[in-house]
Amino acid sequence: MIHFNNISVTLAMRKRFGTLSLAVHMALFAMGAIGVDAQSILIVRGKVVDDSETWLKGALVCLFVPPCKTCLDQISPCMRSAEGGDFSLDVRVSKDDLKGTIYIEGPLPKGFRLIYNPFFQLAGLDRYKGTEFLIPDQGTVIDLQRIKPSVSYSSVTIDLSKYIEDADTIPNLQQKALFRLRDVNGRKITDMQKIPAAYWTGPTTLNLVLPDGKWRVEVEFIGLKGKREVVTIDLLAAHL
Repeated sequence: MIHFNNISVTLAMRKRFGTLSLAVHMALFAMGAIGVDAQSILIVRGKVVDDSETWLKGALVCLFVPPCKTCLDQISPCMRSAEGGDFSLDVRVSKDDLKGTIYIEGPLPKGFRLIYNPFFQLAGLDRYKGTEFLIPDQGTVIDLQRIKPSVSYSSVTIDLSKYIEDADTIPNLQQKALFRLRDVNGRKITDMQKIPAAYWTGPTTLNLVLPDGKWRVEVEFIGLKGKREVVTIDLLAAHL
């Protein structure tokens, strides 16, 4: 898998070369300009919809196939779903590839930013179930039709006064508090970091946007007695 920073490269390359027709791609293969003769172009398309089967515009769709051993390079293509939720991605595959996976990032609640996004570090996507598909023997078009997001987001409100005694009297709580995210098994997801001002909606209230699921939040701060303290909060991010 590739780091999210490379997605921008992927998108830029697709924008630059996206007008190449399948015939041109195949001609390049025939001339040996791209890969070897055991490779072909696979086009995967579909429509992103939510739980109510309403199409979703602007969802991030990423296509993964097994690493190509003989490719000069390999890019995992990504794109935003278009009007009507439609997407169409193409990727080079070899005759030994058996299946691929589509991961889709659902839209964010309006007005919120993410404290953690698995698409920024694509290795984090292994926690989520993508849509798998079989790769045919010969390059062709696969229509996955209607697909729901692999990763959806919900906002979660945390009132620290419920966990920290006299939280509203702790000096510089908003400026000094640090935050770390773990999964329910205790695996560290983010390093300890300062909580951005945009996440504070009150003197002791945080409003976070997280991928749906169970999370463990650690908030570190300097208490009234000058000692460094950490509180652990279990929470659930889920669409109601």
